[in-house]
Amino acid sequence: MSWINFLRVMADDFDLSPEQTEVFLIRFDEENKQKAEKEMEKLFLENQGLDKPAYEKRRKGIYGKFTWGKQKPNGSRELINAGPHKAKKLRKWLESKYDEQQVIQESDSHSSTATVVDATAIDWRRQFRSLIDIKTEGFVGRQYVFDKIENFLTNKPNGYFTIEGDPGMGKSTILAEYVRRHECVAHFNDRLGSINRTSQFLESVCTQLIAKYRLPYSELPPDANQNKAFLEKLLSEVSEQLKPGERLVIVVDALDEVDLESQDKSANILYLPRYLPKNVYFVISRRRGVDLLFVVDTPKHLFDLMAKEYADRSLQDVQTYIRQHVNQHERLRQWIEANSLTVEDFITQLADKSENNFMYLRCVLVEIEDGIYQDSTIESLPQGLENYYKDHWRLMGMTSDPPPLTKFRIVYVLSENPEPIPYRDIVQIIKSTGEQEAEFNVQYVLEKWKQFLHNPIMYGQTFYRFYHDSYRRFLENREDVKAAGITIEDIKTLMPDSEWQELYGDG
Repeated sequence: MSWINFLRVMADDFDLSPEQTEVFLIRFDEENKQKAEKEMEKLFLENQGLDKPAYEKRRKGIYGKFTWGKQKPNGSRELINAGPHKAKKLRKWLESKYDEQQVIQESDSHSSTATVVDATAIDWRRQFRSLIDIKTEGFVGRQYVFDKIENFLTNKPNGYFTIEGDPGMGKSTILAEYVRRHECVAHFNDRLGSINRTSQFLESVCTQLIAKYRLPYSELPPDANQNKAFLEKLLSEVSEQLKPGERLVIVVDALDEVDLESQDKSANILYLPRYLPKNVYFVISRRRGVDLLFVVDTPKHLFDLMAKEYADRSLQDVQTYIRQHVNQHERLRQWIEANSLTVEDFITQLADKSENNFMYLRCVLVEIEDGIYQDSTIESLPQGLENYYKDHWRLMGMTSDPPPLTKFRIVYVLSENPEPIPYRDIVQIIKSTGEQEAEFNVQYVLEKWKQFLHNPIMYGQTFYRFYHDSYRRFLENREDVKAAGITIEDIKTLMPDSEWQELYGDG
């Protein structure tokens, strides 16, 4: 079922009126579902002939009908007390329902023996759905990248398209947006999320291929995640069933985060095939300057996000991103006014400070809104991502004398643990050091480092881990942390072996 047809079914199931359905289908179609409410309001008022009271009435009616209640047990609990985030909450809920519907349809129309593979595939897609939602929120521009990808896919019989760039330049976000638009098979390596082993990649991609193209396998062979043989077999089978004009595109993010100890070091990274069947393509990304084994005899193209020829287009996207944030956040506009700047001056100068790095903007814009830079001028803001990390470290009191050992430990736990960690376990670790105000200090760090953190809700608890691997690499080089003698081994000795094993596994 296509997305738009799914929306029509949901509109019918939740008894939307014809007027509400008209707004609902436009608001949440593929082109508009990521847009902010103010942008959509402008679209409806200017292009759809609605006045503001009529639009507001229809919009509120839609959210009301989809909100969970005793009379609507199938509704969305996420919409309860969602405040200004109703559109985002409803979009995510609709996308999760769509994923479930796709699996049900596939299982109903094919043999039930594929259940194990289908279940594994949907588990991987759900994991990546959360990442895609985070990465693509507020996405702007990059059309020149998508045009290059399309040109390669159109003019080559098969091959590898590689996006390369420095940390924070938007590689993962571009690929997440591509997957969101095209719903293709995808795997996102994530060292901080412990998704970086070759066996995980093979399981993820193979099960997704079987589920998507209904290949005749009820489960993976025992050695499917140990070498490339089964992956190559599936690629050939999919290639043979593609109709004229169709192609298989597999997205793989962050090759530089793969654990090289998880595979034969003499083989291609992730066991990526040297040869590809007709109409089979990989769109992949990697950090610049990392040496990885990748030898192929098939068309390939390296797209350098840092190339001078794309600098102006990248700058335009950065300025659009800043402008979007200014339009959406009142406190940001107040800071601009307090610094006697025009909006355009602010956009120009902050874009220059960012060095076209979206991770820098993601962090600095949040800190301006939160008042961290309340007494700063635009000129005094840090230049570039690395200097931003250093500036934040200083502003949080991490360079004080004596060193803040408790905060060091908390940040170090978040940086080095191999899995997202729940709040209660962070507090437990810090209490075991004898810290009397463990909860206060943990809450302080989680709040002051929030722009660096991803906090998924799992098993009824909020878990925490760092959002981007570049910050972990920054921490690795902190001489003050090393001088304080803070290591993961020290933290490990503070905990009972059984609890450490439960949290982190062996070693």
